[in-house]
Amino acid sequence: MTTQSLSNPLLELHQQTDAEFGQWEQIQIVQTFGEPQAEYATIHKSCGMIDLPQRGMLELMGKDRLSFLNNLLTNQTWDKSKKTGIKNGEGVYAFLLNLRGRIVADMNVLELDDRTLLETDARLVEPLRIVPDAGGR
Repeated sequence: MTTQSLSNPLLELHQQTDAEFGQWEQIQIVQTFGEPQAEYATIHKSCGMIDLPQRGMLELMGKDRLSFLNNLLTNQTWDKSKKTGIKNGEGVYAFLLNLRGRIVADMNVLELDDRTLLETDARLVEPLRIVPDAGGR
């Protein structure tokens, strides 16, 4: 496993505000911009964007990706009886399990018609990545 350097690409922008930071591994993340109750109320009443540099993405491609994932995750990505997967633009939250049924990672699975995105802990992106063997199939 290679050590991945994690950083917050929006750190300089956040530093220009009144943001209060906390440490997550080697990444500085915003804890609050001043008043958490006001932030919550704003997001609850309208909309907002949350910076999550501690989360990472994996992209899966290939026609069997949803049935493959269905065998590894705790939530359904493929209906075997109907032979259909989650629809374009839809997603599910699930855990990735090891062979003994223990949780390896939590993730949001988002289907984008021609590919599937897995949003998970940034530290797990590289360990979870499947790199095809150069001499393989």
